[in-house]
Amino acid sequence: MDVVLHPADQHRDHRAGRDRPAVAGVHPEQGPAVAGRGASPVRQRGRAVRTDLICGTVLLGVVVVFWLQRDYNDRMSGILPDAVLAALSLLALWIIVAGLRSPRGEPRDEPRDEPRDEPRDEPRDGPRRATRWRMFAAAALVLVGWAIGLGLVGFTITSVVAFVAMTSLIRRGRPDPRHLAVDTAVGLVVVVGCFLVFTRVLLVPLPVSTVIGM
Repeated sequence: MDVVLHPADQHRDHRAGRDRPAVAGVHPEQGPAVAGRGASPVRQRGRAVRTDLICGTVLLGVVVVFWLQRDYNDRMSGILPDAVLAALSLLALWIIVAGLRSPRGEPRDEPRDEPRDEPRDEPRDGPRRATRWRMFAAAALVLVGWAIGLGLVGFTITSVVAFVAMTSLIRRGRPDPRHLAVDTAVGLVVVVGCFLVFTRVLLVPLPVSTVIGM
């Protein structure tokens, strides 16, 4: 049985509903909104901190291994490698300190997730995480190919090919002839400059191609 209210009572009830303080995530008339699914900001922050600590520790370990295996025939030939190792060690320490100083319990200022009609058992960051792993695997393959190609075709050709491959991975799109031409030109300038600095100034021997002689 429906109850008919007096117009004054209806007006009072309407004002009470309008002046009622809104609760975060709850609409006065629609009820609580459905929260976005996925990892919470706190959990994402903790995951980022762990990644920083792991990356910094691995980088520092690599620097220590190379530092202990130094064996230079000439004192001048070890200036640049030692400087690079020192810079990498500082970078590794900075990453570790930044990871330790990052607050684990404070979420980052990120926009709230809007409610979406998506299955509960499907992680929101699944495709993105898979893309990151594919990028990491492709970059690792490029580095392995570069290391193998140094002894086969020399420093210059291998480094230019690796440079163009890396820039193509960063762009994440279909290769454009104009971009490939620009990347190849920049790679030639950088690689040839590094080759001349190492071999002529620092007197550090590099693998030489039998085709172009450098």
